[in-house]
Amino acid sequence: MTRIRIGIIVLALLVLSSIATEWYVYHETNVLLSELSQIEQAMETSALEAVQKPFETFEAHWEKSEKLFSILVWRDRVQQVDVSVARLNPMRVENCDELKAELAETRIWLEHLGAGEIPLLRNVF
Repeated sequence: MTRIRIGIIVLALLVLSSIATEWYVYHETNVLLSELSQIEQAMETSALEAVQKPFETFEAHWEKSEKLFSILVWRDRVQQVDVSVARLNPMRVENCDELKAELAETRIWLEHLGAGEIPLLRNVF
């Protein structure tokens, strides 16, 4: 009987840790996407110099989140976002037309990162 209780407790801990991990990844990707939206809005309304603060905030938050994401999520998904974020830094210095496209690509990879952790049947298989 003790083995059954221990088995149920272990199973419950695994399910709870899985739910907590999914919630954290989903929450962090939503925060990063909202920061990315702020960058895009600031680019449309003001000069490129005024966008520096939202960029720095986004990059600092990504660097912090990336460390835990690399443990919790498939490494190739995190690496795609990291490559896309790394491309943003040189483009923000100069007025580059590709910056908007790169921001859109970063948004797509972040959405893919968050959606990949939602427990759906298509994500399991």
